[in-house]
Amino acid sequence: MYHFFTCNRIVTWGRFRDNQTGIEFFVYNTHLDHVSQFAREKSIVLILDTMRIMTSGSPVILMGDFNSEEDNPVYKIIKDFGLKDAYREIKSVSDSMDLTFHGWQNEIGLSRIDYIFISPDFQVRNARVIKSKVNGIYPSDHFPVVTEIVFKKPE
Repeated sequence: MYHFFTCNRIVTWGRFRDNQTGIEFFVYNTHLDHVSQFAREKSIVLILDTMRIMTSGSPVILMGDFNSEEDNPVYKIIKDFGLKDAYREIKSVSDSMDLTFHGWQNEIGLSRIDYIFISPDFQVRNARVIKSKVNGIYPSDHFPVVTEIVFKKPE
């Protein structure tokens, strides 16, 4: 029997208000299926459709383990929705520093599957992949992705 969805996956979300500007924004975090491409594509469409309804045009951050490299349709679906890859806003050329998944096997990394996507309401000041160990070991089989963003000034 063929299973379209191998693992139960969720998306966690929160609605926040910036204390300085009063701007309300939404943050979504997910972990897409690692086996089924069908599940990844259907899941991201469901997340984005729900996001469109819930946010009513408010600024949005979508992050997580997408189990999809940049040439995967999932990445294109997210970009076509209008979200920007925060890391690529800073660093447009790929190299080994981009790689986020190492699977405990490779100090450089094996693939880039973890992202922070942002709506056009944000400007990226910095983004990087942290490849340091804690007490001599990596805390996860993925390297953390971090970004510093600010709200764009109204035009």
